[in-house]
Amino acid sequence: MSTQKATLEPSEGDIIPDPGDDQLKAMLRRLGHGLDHFNFSCDAGNLGVTPGGSGVYMFHTDGAGKELEADNISLDDAFAILIEARDGGTDWQARAGFKPVADQGAPAAASARDADAGQPRGPRSLKDQLLDSVKQGVTDDLARGVRRGVRGLIRKLF
Repeated sequence: MSTQKATLEPSEGDIIPDPGDDQLKAMLRRLGHGLDHFNFSCDAGNLGVTPGGSGVYMFHTDGAGKELEADNISLDDAFAILIEARDGGTDWQARAGFKPVADQGAPAAASARDADAGQPRGPRSLKDQLLDSVKQGVTDDLARGVRRGVRGLIRKLF
């Protein structure tokens, strides 16, 4: 087991602190079978995992806010990536072939201008929809964690 602090939160919202190898394997096997996605947080940053292509799609946000993505990752490789990220390894990003999120370039700026001008953006790809879902999940997870922390603090004070 790792000395790093990690959390695992499936789409149904039950947070699993310091998940073990068996919990990570079980979560990966449930993807697409009653589980839409899960978020994995550790010192390396946040990893959103969802079914995608012929394997899983992973979305990574590091501590500096840099967004990377990888698709068609086998379940075995996804498991190895999660273990290595949790345990503080450095080769896990190369193993998955993470690349910068395509939306971060000029087309995103044009899309933002179109949205601000009230113009339709056109049909969105499944990948974009999944990416938005994972991003929303990470945002919701952070908000949920802050609320829980504040509630716990209030209970201790009063």
